[in-house]
Amino acid sequence: MSTLVFSLAWLTITAVSPWEPVRLPSWSAPAAERIGRWLREATTPGPAFIPRHARIAALDLDGTLVVEKPDYFHGLVSKEFIRARVAKKPELASHPLARAVLDGDDRTLVKNLKEFLLFSMEGETWETVRDFTIRVSRQHTNPLFRKPAADLIYLPMIELVNALRERDFEVFVITTAQQDVAAAFLWDTLRIDPRHVVGSGVAYEWDFEAGTGRRTARFLEPLCHGAGKAVRIWDRIGAWPVFAAGNSTNDIDMLDRKSVV
Repeated sequence: MSTLVFSLAWLTITAVSPWEPVRLPSWSAPAAERIGRWLREATTPGPAFIPRHARIAALDLDGTLVVEKPDYFHGLVSKEFIRARVAKKPELASHPLARAVLDGDDRTLVKNLKEFLLFSMEGETWETVRDFTIRVSRQHTNPLFRKPAADLIYLPMIELVNALRERDFEVFVITTAQQDVAAAFLWDTLRIDPRHVVGSGVAYEWDFEAGTGRRTARFLEPLCHGAGKAVRIWDRIGAWPVFAAGNSTNDIDMLDRKSVV
């Protein structure tokens, strides 16, 4: 697996002719040929042609686009935020969830997952969440791969995202992760528009004095998990993807709802 992990190299994405070869050099030859053939047929006038407005691709995040070990990235951000809060206000260390983070008690965090994620950044503004997420993605070293999360995007998937964009596909990321955290990470690393990130949304309340939104202690239902991924796709996009990729049973409903086999 580690051989597939590379630092992100920026590429300028420009539209290409549908007859040009699909560049997927890091994929196996059979997989690259199958994907390339599908993309050429989908963008070339003919029986398999897909009009531009229907070219929607949906990709899972953790384990599909980025490394998910030893922590899911959005969970790591929540842990680091709690550590930063405790450093500023040591009295918070007595909170059971803060204590679990400080003690490395992942069992307690998983058992109380929603409460942990909501507690971590409750009351914070979108700008604070965004900036902290980007800082963690660039500076926190993954202990297994010895690289920051920003450098742990799978190169074959970067190539796939670029190939889809070159052929006028709208690329959406559909993830169980906290939507605000995932959106900040994906804009900073892959320049995926935050409007194209569909995740588990934390409710925000508008702060008129600050002129910004603040996180609450409530998730928007349903969570973008399992069957909730299909619900969130329809709710946010209003159309089914024609291309989808995932890596776990959590993605089955998303994969099943693509409109072209």
